[in-house]
Amino acid sequence: MFETMKNLIAAFPGDMERGILIASQFDTENTLPFSNIMISGLGGSGIGGTIVSELVSGESKYPILVNNDYNLPQWVNEKTLFIACSYSGNTEETLAATMEAIERGCIIVCISSGGQILDIAFENAFPFIQIPDGYPPRTALSFSICALFGVLSAYGVLPRKPWQELADAAAFLKEQEATIQQKAEMLSKKYHNKIPAIYAAQGYAGVAVRWRQQINENAKMLCWHHILPEMNHNELVGWAGGSNEIGVVMLRTADDHPRTSVRMDLCHELFAEKTDVVETVWADGDTRIKRAFYLINLGDWLSYYLAIARSVDPIEVKVIDYLKNELSQR
Repeated sequence: MFETMKNLIAAFPGDMERGILIASQFDTENTLPFSNIMISGLGGSGIGGTIVSELVSGESKYPILVNNDYNLPQWVNEKTLFIACSYSGNTEETLAATMEAIERGCIIVCISSGGQILDIAFENAFPFIQIPDGYPPRTALSFSICALFGVLSAYGVLPRKPWQELADAAAFLKEQEATIQQKAEMLSKKYHNKIPAIYAAQGYAGVAVRWRQQINENAKMLCWHHILPEMNHNELVGWAGGSNEIGVVMLRTADDHPRTSVRMDLCHELFAEKTDVVETVWADGDTRIKRAFYLINLGDWLSYYLAIARSVDPIEVKVIDYLKNELSQR
């Protein structure tokens, strides 16, 4: 039951290369002006939007927000570039948000492997990127991230093409494969019987969420995440009730604000007073994109090794299937 997930995670860098080929061919004839961008998606489809929005925040001249709900904020209108991202194409919340975007006259682009989202694209002549099907949605992140870069590039949101930088990141992951797996396996031995608390600096919130989601789905574990410096203004006080049931992972990068780095050092000391497992994980890589993908891939491998340690099937998501079936009847 582990081999399938192992192969899917191992394929991540190669899937990035395939995703680049697909996304780099996307073009648009859109000439309508827009002033903001909304990416709508849930779960494995939605997290790509958060990650990409953070990666391009220093370059994009437009605000980019991510929607994880049925409804859209009131400001979304005909000046909004709306990107519907649903791997299956049938995500109920994304479909509802897309129909609302159509009613409001948004400029719409669709990213999906098929389903109703692509049907909507065909029926309305919306531009779209079709990504490969047959994956558990959470393992198709490389395709959705590349597709989002493709849309933002085609619509002039980015000042330069991202393809070489993404290709370099994929090559970097291949080079680091053995090291990443070894580090993930080592970490799994420390966290398989803990409740993981994942902390990262602002700008890497999407990466921290990805770690949480993968541990939730693959390892069938509860965990949580928070972002610094915000965490220092609320959750830190809750650590008065910390214990050895919790294992802390602090994700660190060269991009962290200097004052946030000081905060992380101090927090490490405070956490260590309450729990016996506090690990700092530094992102490797000489670019922001490499560092983000390094941490994403490391988190994916950690969730896989946690599943092995806990003897749970990393593919199975029966409770989500149950919820979807029940929702379809109500």
